[in-house]
Amino acid sequence: MSFNDSLRHSMRLFIASDAEWAILRHIARDDEVAVRNALQQRSPSRLSETELGQAATHGSMKVLNMYVDDFYDDFRFCSTLAEMALTSGNFAIFEWGVHRTMDAALVTDHEAKNGKRTRTDMENPEWKTWFDAVAYMTVVAARAGQTEALIWMLTGEYKEHFRNPFPEFCLYTEAINRAQWETVRCMMEHKVEGILSPDTQRVLLALTKESFVGEDLKAATLVLENAFDKEGAENKSISLSANIP
Repeated sequence: MSFNDSLRHSMRLFIASDAEWAILRHIARDDEVAVRNALQQRSPSRLSETELGQAATHGSMKVLNMYVDDFYDDFRFCSTLAEMALTSGNFAIFEWGVHRTMDAALVTDHEAKNGKRTRTDMENPEWKTWFDAVAYMTVVAARAGQTEALIWMLTGEYKEHFRNPFPEFCLYTEAINRAQWETVRCMMEHKVEGILSPDTQRVLLALTKESFVGEDLKAATLVLENAFDKEGAENKSISLSANIP
């Protein structure tokens, strides 16, 4: 399995299955009336993944807030909602979903520490702490190329919680894989302190050389090299454009 395949495989652990995404895309043509009708016919009332997708697509904040207690500790529901809303261009619902994802992470982490829930009980056992949840939701923004949401995640109330190598690795690789250079520049301007370590630069260089060839490779490395030059003298010793064919 290649480096990129391994990365994509690991990222799939954090999001809904292909089948679930197919359902969410299919219901995107429906409206809030369909959401309310479906909710009225359910007993007990709980948003299904299909109904959740309808609400996210159409920004039904009132409907979502009515049923927040049903999935306050459900990682997958909240993160799927946020990603669906972001890809639909609904920043308000994305922000709402991020807050609920963080709430779910805090609840689960607290219960696990107090013996009320084991790590294997979690919807996504890879999320060991809520710091990982913060990191993942920022990756969602980077993957979608949504700079408004990305800046909000990097500079808002969660910015103090980038404390592991997950963000610096995945944020940039997601953007590079999709040649989203505006996203890369955005992250450089609003970066978390220390996010571009020399080791990270080497990883990004390897990924860039694997992902691009010829003129595209030269353009990609030039963007990254210019950005890295702003990081300080200690990082300038690494030349990204060296040995480009």
